[in-house]
Amino acid sequence: MNTVKSLFLIATSSFFLSAAAQVEIDKPVVLTGADGNRSMQNLEAPVNGTDAVNKDYVDNAVAAGGGGSSGKPQAISAESPSQMTFSASVQYCENLNEDGHDDWRIPDLKEAQYFSGSEANTNYVWTISESPGLDYPINQNQISMRLSDGKWRNGGATTVLFPNKNVNGSTSNTTWTTVGTIAPSNPLNTFLPTHIKLNAYDSGSGTSYFRLVYNLADGSSVNSSEYSTNSSTTQTFIDMQSIPMFNGGTPLNSIDVQAYNTLGGGNIAYVSLFSVAGYETTFNHRDGNTLYARCVR
Repeated sequence: MNTVKSLFLIATSSFFLSAAAQVEIDKPVVLTGADGNRSMQNLEAPVNGTDAVNKDYVDNAVAAGGGGSSGKPQAISAESPSQMTFSASVQYCENLNEDGHDDWRIPDLKEAQYFSGSEANTNYVWTISESPGLDYPINQNQISMRLSDGKWRNGGATTVLFPNKNVNGSTSNTTWTTVGTIAPSNPLNTFLPTHIKLNAYDSGSGTSYFRLVYNLADGSSVNSSEYSTNSSTTQTFIDMQSIPMFNGGTPLNSIDVQAYNTLGGGNIAYVSLFSVAGYETTFNHRDGNTLYARCVR
């Protein structure tokens, strides 16, 4: 038993000697005092508040705040010279060198609000805070804020009634030809039609075909059913809400009206987009939209 104990003590001593060999110290650390009341001596003192083991260092770091929402930022930068996308504003702040400082970052909403009311600037600026509970496939869901009054807006959308627009067009081509397009009043908006009514007729003895091409906000396109007419006028009414993909509110960039005539020549297909009912939507931070950047440190 004594032999086993001796081997254990030798192995343990070798381990600590090996470990101690990896540590360089100016003076050996001395353990003094009786059992249950020991203390260490010869530990080096922290270096004037710059060592993380020093209480002053820790207290000062906590008071200064470590960025994000952990503390009040010290300063806000001047406004960027131009507007930029959200991703570009993040990079702008990381690269900014202003007033002798290069530790700038894009603020979260709370950090930006510390400076609300500090000036009369009413431009909305980016923050890194995300809008809660929102998910728009063509929208940057960031919260923006202005310094004049601290007002903020999320990455949501504003919806209004779509202004009715008439489209009239014709073609004698024997292949599908776009004879008109209907789009939102603002090219950056999307719209959601609920009902479409159109008239079509053929001027000769042939047959004219017509259809709608739905240009979705994600860049894809979907063709409607094909409709046909001869010399008599045909009126077509489309209830968009009866189409499964649009029943859930699929936004569109535009609708192309297409037609062709089977005979061509003097035979002409006429299409009149008589009326469109629906809604037009403005996205606050649509992909590619730009705002100014303000950075904090």
